Amino acid sequence: MRDPALLLFSLLISSIGLGLLIYTSSKNDDAPLRISMIDYDSVGSKVSISGEILTRRTHRDGHIFLKLGDTTGNISVVFFSSLAEKLDPGIRECLWQGSYIQVKGWVKEYRGALEVVPRKGRDVECLRLSPWS
Repeated sequence: MRDPALLLFSLLISSIGLGLLIYTSSKNDDAPLRISMIDYDSVGSKVSISGEILTRRTHRDGHIFLKLGDTTGNISVVFFSSLAEKLDPGIRECLWQGSYIQVKGWVKEYRGALEVVPRKGRDVECLRLSPWS
């Protein structure tokens, strides 16, 4: 390539293509997975899931344990007290049986069971409040 204009044009097109690939892949992370797609190979990965809160249990130390289900399965979602106490009141109001939420978090294994652990308040979104709240 002895033509500097052609070299510059090629570099520009390559940069645009790379930028679009990065942008597209980052947007794809927000698409919720079906819960049945999460397995032991997913441990350590960040996932996004959505579903109905089937059960809720609050530990005396302030941790919140949910069982979240969709049409393909269910999984535990754990809000440790350090996050649970910082949640927005609107989100706290939504974390009850019958509500629908979307959660982004890290897949962990605890005592042989898989769970999703969000790290930030913005990792949970209320999709629909429980009819009983």
